[in-house]
Amino acid sequence: MVTRAAVLVSAFVVSLLLLGAAGSIALIPGPTSVETYRFDILATHDVRPQASPGTWTLLGSQPPGRDGHGFVYDSKIDRFILFGGAITANGFTNSTWSYNYNSNAWANVSPPSSPSPRAGFGMVYDSDADRVILFGGVVGLNMNGETWAFDATNDTWTNEAPPSPPAARGLMAMAYDARVDRTILFGGAGFGGFLGDTWAYDYSANRWTAVNTSGPAGRYLASMTYDASSDRSILFGGVYLVGGAPAAQHDTWAFDYANATWTNRNPASYPSARGGSAMAFDAVANQTILFGGANPFGNPVAYHNDTWTYDQGTNRWTNVTPVAGPSVRFLAAIDYDGPVDRTVLFGGVSSSGTPLDDAWKFQLSAPAPTPPSAPRTLQAVAGVAQVTLNWQAPASDGGSPVTDYKLYRGTTASGETFLTSVGNVLTYTDSAVTGGQTYYYEISAVNAAGEGPKSNEASATPTVPPAPPSAPRSLAATARDAEVTLTWQTPTSSGTSPITGYDLYRGTTSGGETLRAPIQGNVLIFNDTGLTNGQTYYYEVSAVSADGEGPRSNEVSAVPTPPPDTTTPTIAITSPANNSMLSSTTVTVRGTASDNVAVQLVELSTDGIAWKMASGTTSWSRNVTLQVGTNTIYARATDSSGNRATVRISVTVQATGPGPQGLSSDLLVFIVLIVAIAAIAVIILLRRRGKAKAPPPAQPPPSTGTP
Repeated sequence: MVTRAAVLVSAFVVSLLLLGAAGSIALIPGPTSVETYRFDILATHDVRPQASPGTWTLLGSQPPGRDGHGFVYDSKIDRFILFGGAITANGFTNSTWSYNYNSNAWANVSPPSSPSPRAGFGMVYDSDADRVILFGGVVGLNMNGETWAFDATNDTWTNEAPPSPPAARGLMAMAYDARVDRTILFGGAGFGGFLGDTWAYDYSANRWTAVNTSGPAGRYLASMTYDASSDRSILFGGVYLVGGAPAAQHDTWAFDYANATWTNRNPASYPSARGGSAMAFDAVANQTILFGGANPFGNPVAYHNDTWTYDQGTNRWTNVTPVAGPSVRFLAAIDYDGPVDRTVLFGGVSSSGTPLDDAWKFQLSAPAPTPPSAPRTLQAVAGVAQVTLNWQAPASDGGSPVTDYKLYRGTTASGETFLTSVGNVLTYTDSAVTGGQTYYYEISAVNAAGEGPKSNEASATPTVPPAPPSAPRSLAATARDAEVTLTWQTPTSSGTSPITGYDLYRGTTSGGETLRAPIQGNVLIFNDTGLTNGQTYYYEVSAVSADGEGPRSNEVSAVPTPPPDTTTPTIAITSPANNSMLSSTTVTVRGTASDNVAVQLVELSTDGIAWKMASGTTSWSRNVTLQVGTNTIYARATDSSGNRATVRISVTVQATGPGPQGLSSDLLVFIVLIVAIAAIAVIILLRRRGKAKAPPPAQPPPSTGTP
């Protein structure tokens, strides 16, 4: 009978020159040039304990049955990722599926590109990088040495193609060491035989590094997982050469990456010899879970469905096989879902060679709660005057949900003291820092049982925040004709960058300034032109650099005004004329005046001391009283700026004869007028009297009395 194990192992047997190996393996002519081996199979399992602390529950089935596949839990998206495996007697797949435990739902992801169809590869979840890491495997009848990474958030596979990867191989053991953020690879079957080398892969650097260490004998089909509670990768069983023939083993090894050492634990009890078992770490129980597997080189071949736990602390294997559980199988895959505290198993090949498509969950009975394990992969990212901290939940919550995280900080390595409790979160921004100072951090998780150990130490140096200049000093404003000249002094601080210019603000109300003009360059004076004289203007100024604009200066104000009027007005007396002879002591003086701005008033005086205001400005007049003889008449004009101009003339008032002295010209005119009127009246009267004395008209002759 041809089994799934035979299909996978045959490719290695060809390359490892295992033809004709002793035991129960018999060569059967295959349908092609590839040799196929028959295994005599005994479906069996270890004796079940009377009472098991664990329970298996069938979840159902969805993807096509398979074995030699990868099945890991992605904590970022809370999904299991399934890839590849053998699905037919001589064929592989490269399909990618995701499984949601909470909804018990499968989804065929169908990314745009994928690794080629394969089985027997190593696959783990790198929680720090949030990537599923895949290495090697059997592709067709060849071993493969590619390194791929799957981003479940974007459903994309990427061939990382690191420069110096391990040799091509299949059926190796792989685990992710969360403490040091490395994928650990051990052994497998390669073209040169059974391999016993140890490698570490750093995804962030895309670099494989061979670990110089001695350890387990070269083997394939071994099982390995990372024990977060002890910070060790635990390896069990597998197949390696004994006396030149392949044989299944039951040894238990622990790998310490920090010291690059393998330790044979030699527990007192252990599962039977086997390979191809499914193995994962239960972070709540702090136990390694092992299920099933097979001894493909036993006589007869033995398939198992027993469940075991391994406690690294006590170095003890315990058979916890419950009454009900998955059927016997080989090359199944298993991983642990921390948030729900369940170990989930999928697929494998039955003892009859049938690929299985069932999924199961396993839960150990909850022990008494203990404090959580240390938070994982603490990172400190420096920012501007802040440090952002990110971490992952502990691998184990101690059987009680994490309720809080405690943050520790210091300014020297290992000098951290308690800073604050941040709650049940996985990120925190520390803003109470000083730019340029290096800070060191640790964090611990807290549950109902208490505070767990601290995480790895992380450090960061926040940068100094950019600071604009301070306010310019001593802003002053000087008013001029239709302009204001502004001066100021440089700020006391230019901030974190040189000053590149100033911004001038102007308004017509106090506090109402808006940007008037940006002033380029480090200048300290500005002439604001085109202003309205008499309007009050308010000003502020600020300094500008590459780091922004600083605060504004003190506020100042100014009122533009024209220059003082120093031009005197002009004035002239147009009547009477200078040096004229007057016949009256009362005279009306008339004249004109002008100014470059405005004539405010005109005044007259006859002695240059007592002044009386004339009527009008640019054209003016006023009566003055003179004396007989020579008189001086003064006239002066005053403009709106107080400038004055004075003019004077001389006139002579003549005496009028022996008659009464002092008669004014107006009185004389009046007398003449009365005399003239009297004369006219006399003439008219005389004419009327002459007309009255004229002879009467002639009378007709007297009548004769005859008809």
